[in-house]
Amino acid sequence: MLNELLRQHRDAVLKRWTDVVIQSYPPETVKFLLKEKDPFANPVGAATHTALPAILDYLIDGGDRDEFEETIDQFIKIRSVQEFTPMQALGFIFLLKGIVRAELGKRSHDPEINAGLLEFESAIDGMALICFQMYVKAHDQLYKMQAGAFERRTRVLVERMNRMCGGQMPEVGWGEESEESEEGKPESEV
Repeated sequence: MLNELLRQHRDAVLKRWTDVVIQSYPPETVKFLLKEKDPFANPVGAATHTALPAILDYLIDGGDRDEFEETIDQFIKIRSVQEFTPMQALGFIFLLKGIVRAELGKRSHDPEINAGLLEFESAIDGMALICFQMYVKAHDQLYKMQAGAFERRTRVLVERMNRMCGGQMPEVGWGEESEESEEGKPESEV
C-alpha cells in the first residue's frame, strides 16, 4: 500500500528533495545549477538529476544493486571531493524521511501507512550505509591518487638533483641522527 502511495507522490517528493540538495550549495552555485542544463557544462547538476531519482526509485521498487550503484557513483564521487564534511555530503539521504512524511501529510498517521513508513525509513538508513561505503571508497581513491602524484613529483625532483650534482646526491639527514661523532664539532654545536 505504501509503495503505491509513494509512486503517486514520487514527482512531488523528488522535486522537494532535489531542491533541498541543490540548496546545500553556496548561493552562486545554486543559481548556476538551476540555470545551466547542459550536462557537460554542469556535471554536478546532471549527476544530481540522475542520482536522486535512481535512489528514490530503488527505495520504492528495489532492483539490481550493482546497476543502482553504477548509476549514483558519479554523484557520490562528486560529493566526496567537494568542500563538504562527510555529514554534509551524505546528509541529504536522511532528509528524504521528513520530505516523504511531509508529502504524505495526515496519511502517514494511518497505522498501516506508518508501519510501511518505518520500513521505508529503515531502507533509507541502509541506503545511507551504501552511500557512505561509496563515499569512503571515492575518498580513498582520491588519497591514493594524491599520494602517487606526490611520490612522482618527489622522484622527479630527486632525479633532477642527481643530474645537477653529477649523479651524486649529497647526503642529507632527512631528520635522522647524524652518525658523525660529536668530538670534532665546536662546543656551540654540541
